[in-house]
This record gives sequence, C-alpha cells and structure tokens, in this order.
Amino acid sequence: GECECRSFCNTAGPTVCGTDSVSYLSECHLAVRSCLARSELKSEIRVKQIGACEKRNPCEDLRCGPGEQCVISENGKGYISAHCVCPEQCDNFGDSVESSPVCSNDGTDYPSLCHLRAHACKTKRNESVKYYGKC
Repeated sequence: GECECRSFCNTAGPTVCGTDSVSYLSECHLAVRSCLARSELKSEIRVKQIGACEKRNPCEDLRCGPGEQCVISENGKGYISAHCVCPEQCDNFGDSVESSPVCSNDGTDYPSLCHLRAHACKTKRNESVKYYGKC
C-alpha cells in the first residue's frame, strides 16, 4: 500500500525555514508540505534553518519606470513595502564619471547622469545617454 501524508499539525512553533525558502509554522507543517511535494513534484523540502526565512528585497518584484529608483518603506507594524520615486537630488562625486556632463539622445546637455535620469523620470520620457561629455 501507499503511505498517506499527514494532513494536520496540532503544534505550532518554533518557525522553520525550508529549503524552498518558505517559512513554516513548525517542523511538522514543513513535513506535511514536504510529503505532498514528494508525491506531486518528486522533490523533498528539508529544514534549512530554525526561524523564519530571510525577508526578500521587495524591490526585486518591482519594475520602476525610466529614471525612477526603488525605495523601501516600513509602516511601523513590520510590514515592508516598495515603491518607485524620482531622484530628489543629485550628489556631486567630484571628478567621477557619475558627476561628469552627459549629452542625451535628444541633444540636451545635463550636468550629470543623475540629472538626466531625474528629468526623464519627471517628464516620463525615456531619455538615454548619447555620449559622455557636452553635446
């Protein structure tokens, strides 16, 4: 006969992180999922570590528009969210490439790549660098 997977766990905790990078309420909960995964996917989930899995960077799931930057904020209840914003200011890095003038694909001079990105972001236009240096 075939073994059946357990369908419930009467205990919770300590939380464990599985090799599938999912946090489970307990080792029992992971074992139930692992058993189902074995029969469905022919793969096994093991305990990677005791405790919840590391939080993923929410910016990884967000696609920002031209010139926008991803910013992570926390609401005080432990809930983390990500949103896209236009750069507020451009830092000066002296003689670095980041602070040298650029010529955009539409023939406009910008003091730096950051300034070009900020303008592209505010105008929602996809401007790019034609070349580094003045037009």
